[in-house]
Amino acid sequence: MRYGGGAMAASFHARCVKGTIYVGALGAALVASPLADPRAAQADEPACDTVEVEYALSANLKLADTFMGAGDGVYRTGPGRVVVRWSHPEQEHGVAQMISYELHQPFNMETTALFWSAKLASDSTAQGTPDRCGMVASGSFAGRRLTWGSAVNGYHIDGNVRCEGSLCGRFGAPVSGDNVIRIAPSQVPFKPFEFAADRKTFTMDYVVVSRADSPKQTTLVSLAGREVRRACVAARPCS
Repeated sequence: MRYGGGAMAASFHARCVKGTIYVGALGAALVASPLADPRAAQADEPACDTVEVEYALSANLKLADTFMGAGDGVYRTGPGRVVVRWSHPEQEHGVAQMISYELHQPFNMETTALFWSAKLASDSTAQGTPDRCGMVASGSFAGRRLTWGSAVNGYHIDGNVRCEGSLCGRFGAPVSGDNVIRIAPSQVPFKPFEFAADRKTFTMDYVVVSRADSPKQTTLVSLAGREVRRACVAARPCS
C-alpha cells in the first residue's frame, strides 16, 4: 500500500510538474502574443488615411426682405445630414470634401401686412448635387476650422407651402391653398465649419442660400452639426 501510494504520488507529482511547465509555456506564449498586448496589434494595423464622417444637422432658417417685413424672422428647422471626407484627419492641416448635404426645412408662420393676415405652413428640402467626382464641395482644414474653397454645387430646394388667410395671393404672398416650392440649382458658398477641439461638433454662421423677387424674399441658413457615424474609406482619385 505504501508503494502504491508512493507511485501514485510520484505520478501525480510528475503530472503537476508537467502541468506547471505546460502552463508556464502557455503563459509565456500569451504574453508574447499580440492578442495580449493591444499596442502590438495596433502597431501592425495600417493607419487610416481617409475617414468619412456623417454629421446630423439642426438649423436656423432666417427670412429677410419680405414685403413690409411681414415674413421676416428666424425659424428653427431640420433635421438634416452632411457627410465630410477627411484626408489624414490626425494632422493639424489637410484637405476635406463634402460628399453629401441634405436639410429638411419645415416651419410655420403667421404674418400680417396692412389689413391682411395669413398663416403659412412650409415643408421643403434643400440638397447639394455631387459633381462627376462625387463631391458637393471641397475645402481645407487647419486646426478646428474647415474652410470651403468651392461653393456647394447644385444647391436646390423643393417642397410645398400652404397659405390660409386674406393675405394669400397679395403682394407676392403664395396663393390660397397648396403651392409648389422649386428653387433651381445654384452655386452657394458656405461659411467655414467651426469645430470643437475633438471635431465631433461644429457650427456654421448664416449664409444666403436663395433670393427671390416674387415673392421678394432672402433666405439664409445657419447650421449646427453633431457626429453620428464615421468609417475608414478608400481614397477616390478623380481626374
